Amino acid sequence: MPIHITRNGFHLTTTDILNFAGTGVLTQSVSGGSMFSVSLANTPSGTPTQCVSAQFTSTATPTATGTPTSTPTQTVTATDGGGPGGPPTVTPTAGETGAGTACATSIADAFSGVTDPLPPADWTQAKWIGNGGELWSENAVTAVFVHPADGGEYETTALHTDEFCWSDMRASCDVDQWGGNTGTSRVGLGVRFSSSNPATATGYVGAWERGAGVPATYKLIIYKVASGVKTTLIERQIDAVEPTALRFNVRGSTLSLQVDYLDADAPSTTATGQQARVDCVNVFDTTYTTGRFGGIYGYMEGFNIAQSLALDDFSIVYATSSPFCCRSGPEDNFDRANEDPIAPWNSLNALGNTDFVVSGNQAEMVVPTPLANTVTLMTWPEDICTVDVQSQAISSSSVTGTPIRQTHMTIRQADDTSWADSYRFVGTHGTGVTRIDKIVGGAVTTLATGTGAAGGATTYKFSADGTALKVFVGGVLKIATSDASITTGKFAGLAGFLTTGVTVGDKIIFNDWTLTTI
Repeated sequence: MPIHITRNGFHLTTTDILNFAGTGVLTQSVSGGSMFSVSLANTPSGTPTQCVSAQFTSTATPTATGTPTSTPTQTVTATDGGGPGGPPTVTPTAGETGAGTACATSIADAFSGVTDPLPPADWTQAKWIGNGGELWSENAVTAVFVHPADGGEYETTALHTDEFCWSDMRASCDVDQWGGNTGTSRVGLGVRFSSSNPATATGYVGAWERGAGVPATYKLIIYKVASGVKTTLIERQIDAVEPTALRFNVRGSTLSLQVDYLDADAPSTTATGQQARVDCVNVFDTTYTTGRFGGIYGYMEGFNIAQSLALDDFSIVYATSSPFCCRSGPEDNFDRANEDPIAPWNSLNALGNTDFVVSGNQAEMVVPTPLANTVTLMTWPEDICTVDVQSQAISSSSVTGTPIRQTHMTIRQADDTSWADSYRFVGTHGTGVTRIDKIVGGAVTTLATGTGAAGGATTYKFSADGTALKVFVGGVLKIATSDASITTGKFAGLAGFLTTGVTVGDKIIFNDWTLTTI
């Protein structure tokens, strides 16, 4: 039966489950400093009576109010500590995460041995791509993943065999080598894996990538993984030319990947002429919530023989906060090859079946067939760590005549996968009417109206700063109002709305979108 421990009326969760038979209720109290009580249902009714000893951290010496009639046979340990941002207040104990096995409150490996592969007692490895490829080894300084032959594609993940005590974890490592200049390479970290076997486990991988080509491209990517099969949750192009360290944080449903790097193009007073920089990417995902294993990840494709990846000073600690860093804000100018659906945006249809696509270096909501009303929202999949933001984009409509066509922009949106609570700007092309709405629990309320929307390409700016909401059209303030209903949303989106009467090929267009903090 589960034991329930209370301290001054606050419930503390214990780390052990005790099994008893019989009926009745036993309550024992401990006094001295703070009042605790231990109660368990269904204690034995026979003789001898079994007893539970509870240990607590307190400023005074606890004393039991009753005298045990037999020697205590079970012990539950709980700590009176922790606090906001700290580890859970229950101390992990042997047996919590596996029979006879204690979980680890921290994990570290400096790779100071000389073994090929990494010691199997400490690491379990799997080749996700390239069965003839190398495993990770250590050379007394770093963990090394060597490209075994000219050309080819190889991907190997190593997970530490120690089980961490919490699923909220932060994995870190230094990056000493990241391949060469001829192919594609990735170095990364794994968190929240369901077991120490990467061949069958589920979890998350966060990686820095150097893409092949001239000039090379650089990305931060977060994957969710099931038995070696990766699904991209988010990827973002960055300027991290020379990575020096990686940190991958998972807390609750928020995953945050940070890279430290040297930027040769930035002004610097260092001897190398390179500026130390930081960049990161954040994403929400609720697929995996309980895994407690982590490790390292490597990928190489198209390299010459003996080129390698090297990582050092691997560690896992409790994730006290997330995300790592607040970006100045995401941006998308849509200057890329045509794509349908548009990535990395999440596209949501409220009416009709029209998605946003990238076409001709712009985002378009295009009418595919004659239809009635259609409205589509696309949301950016990152939060930016603050609710005070400004969303700006150039928008236009190809529609003429009587159909209503509108540009929508959302800020303080609660999430990126639904028509969530948010503030919304609406600009109606043709009539010039603008307005600010709030959406709470699916109900839409207009807060203020104005003028200024245009049919041609126009720059719209929508901001929330505290309770102040503002709309600028073409750089001119058109609406200023205030509202305190929505204070927590950190996502943003763009939407288009077209009414009956539009024809095939009619579209709402967006370009040069930015979301910045205020």
